[in-house]
Amino acid sequence: MLDKDNDIKDNLLVVDNARTTIGIENEMRNYMETEEGEKIKADIDLLLEMGYDKTMINKVYILLQPEHIDTAISYMTEENGIYQHNFFENHNPKKDQNKCFICGKTKRYHLDYIPEEYNIEGDNNNLNNNLDIPNKGDSFRFSDDNYDLKNENEKKDSISNECTVCYEEIDEEEKKFNDIPCGHVCCTQCWLNYLKTLITEAKVDKIKCVEHKCKEIIQEEFILKHIKDDKKLVDKYQRFKKRCSIINDKNKKQCPKPDCESFLEKSVFSNYVKCENGHKYCFECLKPPHGNKKCEEILEKDFMKWKKNKRVKRCPRCKIFTEKNEGCNHMTCVSCKYQWCG
Repeated sequence: MLDKDNDIKDNLLVVDNARTTIGIENEMRNYMETEEGEKIKADIDLLLEMGYDKTMINKVYILLQPEHIDTAISYMTEENGIYQHNFFENHNPKKDQNKCFICGKTKRYHLDYIPEEYNIEGDNNNLNNNLDIPNKGDSFRFSDDNYDLKNENEKKDSISNECTVCYEEIDEEEKKFNDIPCGHVCCTQCWLNYLKTLITEAKVDKIKCVEHKCKEIIQEEFILKHIKDDKKLVDKYQRFKKRCSIINDKNKKQCPKPDCESFLEKSVFSNYVKCENGHKYCFECLKPPHGNKKCEEILEKDFMKWKKNKRVKRCPRCKIFTEKNEGCNHMTCVSCKYQWCG
């Protein structure tokens, strides 16, 4: 949870009347061509691999400018019913003005919004009657209907021995085996299916309870207990977890060598570093050592070499390179969807 002051918006870019989704995409595209953009390319690729929406990623990096991938993830993830970014007004007249430009949620789901009817300096009785005030450090959230905070004890009391996914009855022994702090009940097979799907899709960072809308984070010990009989799945889970830890560390990068699961660690002595398996690369551009040549020169040279024998043209609208790999001369830009005859 962010602990910034209420004037956090003063430190962020403000959405003006010209700010649109297409405009954000163009800004992101231009940004990715800069030296700073190259540094976050691996982060963007991992976020896409983890299943985050490309449009939302663009908006977060252009408007909120996160310094690390874990910060970007917190901005895009609803935690305890609240998004960890402030509400951005949507100036597009065709869109709902009451929904955030970044996540599409209403104000009550945002860090900087507390309804006036619950103003602490105003009617304290109304506040206390409608909210369960948590202890210091506890997380809380508003409900969808009337902003009431969910009471965890009441939630646990209402839970039965019925699997929340398949609705089959669960005996006490299996219920105990699958017990998690939030108290939601799910059978062993449904847990395994759920975990297998997420791991296969590389969504291993902060896996949450199988119950829809529950924000309980599942501990690694619980996950390994359920997948231990599938050695390939365990290996895949641990590899993806390792990648997440590497990408969250600004001083480490995944080794670009195919099939290498090691990492490169930044050095104060040289940009050229080796991974644990002996593969040597430039830490900045992830290319083999290139002497006194700048990273930009190497990246440009590689790109020109790649596109030499391919049908690559710039989009007339957004100028991004687009490759025609099959079909007639009719082309559609993969970024802005502009169509032209190539």
